[in-house]
Amino acid sequence: MADPAAGVGAAVGSGPEGDPELSRPALRFAGRVWAHHLPLDAPAVSPINGKLAGLPPVSLYSGTRDTLNADARRFARLARESGVEVDFHEAPDQLHAYPLYRIPEGRRARDEIVATIRGLAA
Repeated sequence: MADPAAGVGAAVGSGPEGDPELSRPALRFAGRVWAHHLPLDAPAVSPINGKLAGLPPVSLYSGTRDTLNADARRFARLARESGVEVDFHEAPDQLHAYPLYRIPEGRRARDEIVATIRGLAA
């Protein structure tokens, strides 16, 4: 899962400071654009607000410096409470989308993601 809140979750204002990738004002703007005519809390806009029971297993990656880290933690908790199997990876001092970066932490995350996908395809 890339972003269960789509950048419009209530926790956007409570994430860590210092993420050079995602500013809160930019996230809120992008969220309004993404939502178009739908309310920001509509599950189609922010899946974190929908029914989570019955979802397939979820692998979720978030860095502790990711502005959306609080949303990721909340999604993982709510999904587990709904009976969803969650494999939550929280990388210390990493930013949003760190698995995409050519850094050791990103490479490890990508390797884990590929292994998960291969396991599902087997």
